[in-house]
Amino acid sequence: MKVSIIIPVFNVEKFVAQTLDSVLSQSYEDIEVVIVDDCGTDSSMQIVQSYKDSRIKVVSNGTNRGLFYSRQSGFEHATGEFVMFVDSDDLLEKDAVEVSLKAALEKSAQMVAFNFEFFRDGQRNVGSNLPNEFFETNEKFVRFLYGRKQHYTSCCAVLYGREFLQQVFSALPRFEHKLLMWEDSFFNFFVYSFAERVVLLSDVFYLYRYNPKSITTTRDVESWQRAREDCKFVLEQFRANKEKAHPKVYKFFVMEREREMAGDTKAFLKKTGQLKFTDILAFKKAKLVYSFRRFLRFRFGV
Repeated sequence: MKVSIIIPVFNVEKFVAQTLDSVLSQSYEDIEVVIVDDCGTDSSMQIVQSYKDSRIKVVSNGTNRGLFYSRQSGFEHATGEFVMFVDSDDLLEKDAVEVSLKAALEKSAQMVAFNFEFFRDGQRNVGSNLPNEFFETNEKFVRFLYGRKQHYTSCCAVLYGREFLQQVFSALPRFEHKLLMWEDSFFNFFVYSFAERVVLLSDVFYLYRYNPKSITTTRDVESWQRAREDCKFVLEQFRANKEKAHPKVYKFFVMEREREMAGDTKAFLKKTGQLKFTDILAFKKAKLVYSFRRFLRFRFGV
């Protein structure tokens, strides 16, 4: 039973060897590592090419297309019955594939999600806190997610069945916009709406690296502006694909992205000296509305 592990690579020369080592040293050996060259400018791909493991397959985007496109491209070249995504600066624990695959086969699951932690300079911090659970229907899975204060939006700390992932990618709209942020949220909008048989594991198998130079942590004016643009684009896509989504998934994702959009806009206006008193009042009002809607979701499931 082959598992394809898809790793988009773009300007990660400092970390990509660690990522590859963690993937290639999995206790479950029947894996295929699909490296997607997203055409960076450093020595990342030379490092990848130095590995002589026959399980590595390299494909190229031809030009820089971004993480979201690269994952789709990697899937099109993957041949495994199950699929994982790993970012090229992150790490997989040694038993990640073996344990999650066993759970998937035992429950005939479409996806198996497990916990992740953040790490930096040898220090690890709590990320997600999934319990051990199994959901036989999409309705039960969505009800569980909808009532949680901590929402799970990673698409990396998951093992997917190939047929299920094909269903998700078939539903995803094709577009030329290069997403730099919110790609996991956009992807999971469809995953959470379609998943029927889902296993959750409390084990921590995925380690997210804290990278101070990434777009999600480098908050200059340009980054704030790009965050606003991507968030606006994703919100538009949510609304355009409302009919494909579970109603509660749609409601939750739109509500959360509207909150993020407001936060990014406020930060951008403040950074550029454009924040007015009327803006502050509007943002406070939006925050109160969000808090009330969040309370209703947790307390009454509406």
